[in-house]
Amino acid sequence: MTESTSAIGTVAASAAAPAASEAEAPASLVRISGLHKSYGVTPVLRGVDLTIHTGALTAVLGPSGSGKTTMLRLLAGFERADRGRIELGDRTVDNARNAVPPEKRRIGYVPQDGALFPHLTVRDNVGFGLPRALRKSGRIEELLELTDLAGMAGRYPHQLSGGQQQRVALARALAPRPDLVLLDEPFSALDAALRATVRAEVLSILRATACTAVLVTHDQDEALSMADRIAVLREGRVVQHGTARELYDTPADPQLACFLGEANLLDATLTPRGADLGPLGLLAVLPECGAGCGESGSDKGGATALIRPEQFAVDVCDDKAAADSARAGIPGLVERCDYYGHDTMLTVRPQGKSADNVRPLPEKLLVRLPAGGQLSAGTLVKLTVRSPIAVWRAQEVPAAA
Repeated sequence: MTESTSAIGTVAASAAAPAASEAEAPASLVRISGLHKSYGVTPVLRGVDLTIHTGALTAVLGPSGSGKTTMLRLLAGFERADRGRIELGDRTVDNARNAVPPEKRRIGYVPQDGALFPHLTVRDNVGFGLPRALRKSGRIEELLELTDLAGMAGRYPHQLSGGQQQRVALARALAPRPDLVLLDEPFSALDAALRATVRAEVLSILRATACTAVLVTHDQDEALSMADRIAVLREGRVVQHGTARELYDTPADPQLACFLGEANLLDATLTPRGADLGPLGLLAVLPECGAGCGESGSDKGGATALIRPEQFAVDVCDDKAAADSARAGIPGLVERCDYYGHDTMLTVRPQGKSADNVRPLPEKLLVRLPAGGQLSAGTLVKLTVRSPIAVWRAQEVPAAA
């Protein structure tokens, strides 16, 4: 039996244990405070603080090695914390001295590969974590209907597609009515076309059950499209926790801005009236972008401005004279046009030089056009910006930008 299959049995049994007294289940509120975990001399988690509210789907997003799976394993009880505290509802399940075992945490777990028992049918896989007395209660049939697997109850895992296997794994995790469901990159093994479909199906099932869930992923699109809230881990710490819009529009720092999508980072000067971006003009600043970076700031100072590709407005110019006109904006030359159907991404090289050395123009800018928009390489354009924009005061721009 594989480690993930063994873990499924342990956690499924844990969620099933108090099923008879379902009304007494604690609230599905997760509080993680000051969580540390190392493997040998290598620190993985370095003080994680995170709160997950009842009924919410929270995505834990981060690059490989950021500590996502380790945090999930600590929540499930497969690992013990070195320092810190984990609370599930009104219970402390790990305080680095004492830990509640996995089988008593009322947690459902969906591993990356599904980890179905190959010798059991779909029905028996779904009912694996239920006490024998509850396997004839109708709960299995209810989950099979919910996950659209009723007609496949007698099949074995090798007779199912990848998406169907993941739905079986989710149904098995939900069967004992757990307080919390953990999903460890459950879509990563699926091909791109199937991944979007299965994601939508799983999200629909979680919404239908009003389940509190934590989804670990390194896929930004997955987190942004599915989650109620997103916690971004970097080097074992939570960099930012908020809604998808909050993280995308007002990321905590330039590095996070680049991680959460295409980003143009430009030098700016903060003034009491907004951010001065030289040829792009004076732009309004989002008040929530950071302390001291709003329009009410009274001190001039260097800053880094974030402009998402879709914030650029594009005017096609007939000749260089039109592109160099006195009106605000950056003249540019389209170097590349990548057409995706739903939108088009332009790579534009700014033309000319900045009027000063304080705000040098970037070598290239990414510009997104809506569906149907296309410009051939070599087209002269004038770029302006739709404000307000996010700004960080005196923040170092990451090399990756």
